[in-house]
Amino acid sequence: MKILAGGAIWLAAVIALRLNLIEALTLWAPFVIVPLGLRAIPLKSMELPAFIGALFAAASFIPAPGNLAGALAAPWALVTFAMAFIGAARLFRRGRQVGVETLIDAALMLIAVGGAGLVMSRAGMKPGGFDEPIVLLTAVHFHYTAFAAPVLAGLAGRYAGPRRSILLAGGLVVIATPMLAAGFTLHLPALKLAAITAIAAGLLILSMELVWIATSLPRAKPRILLGIAAFSIFWGMILAVLYGIGENLGPPLITIPAMALSHGVLNGFGFATCGLLSAQDWRP
Repeated sequence: MKILAGGAIWLAAVIALRLNLIEALTLWAPFVIVPLGLRAIPLKSMELPAFIGALFAAASFIPAPGNLAGALAAPWALVTFAMAFIGAARLFRRGRQVGVETLIDAALMLIAVGGAGLVMSRAGMKPGGFDEPIVLLTAVHFHYTAFAAPVLAGLAGRYAGPRRSILLAGGLVVIATPMLAAGFTLHLPALKLAAITAIAAGLLILSMELVWIATSLPRAKPRILLGIAAFSIFWGMILAVLYGIGENLGPPLITIPAMALSHGVLNGFGFATCGLLSAQDWRP
């Protein structure tokens, strides 16, 4: 019910505030993606705080970027920090045991970067000298690729068992995500391209695993949703690699607005949303 309410509030905010596509994708994560992920993990204790934090995240887009907007985004950042603390505690309890649950722990920890990125974007900050929309895109990346993808990989591992291909897929995403951030921050094109390639490889492997899971499901609805998720991330990652090649080797092959319209929609709505919606029917 909270997810339906969140989707309705998101739509109202997008229309009322005339948000652009990147801003709309940013808000879709607090209202829909994160609640779906929390329900699938499950981590019910965070569902109400996440809903409240999402309301503040939406409110942060009412004023122009500045101190007030940054302060309004702060409660959502606190929610992601709490999730990171829970993820770290889960990881600490298991010690050196590494497996599918480690992927979920990593997702819970990495999303904190997305929460901090939203605050910096709304506050009008320019960390590392980066202008918009790069700062906001960082927040988007750490809500979708860094959170939704490892959660789905972890859920796939719970369902199919700790297959090496699933662990490899999730591990590539988890390891390469901070590598990509470091590549941007340190202005290292080779590191950025290597990280994009690793993330793409991991998600392409995951897409094949999701197809395998979809074929094993008895009901049509989760099969269709999981098929859409696998199809979306396959083509979304092809576009990501083309963008990375153009950005780092030149000339640019795809512009940022075109990436938001293609890769962003495929990753955000096709992969993350449909994948996590389907997980409600096939997770163990």
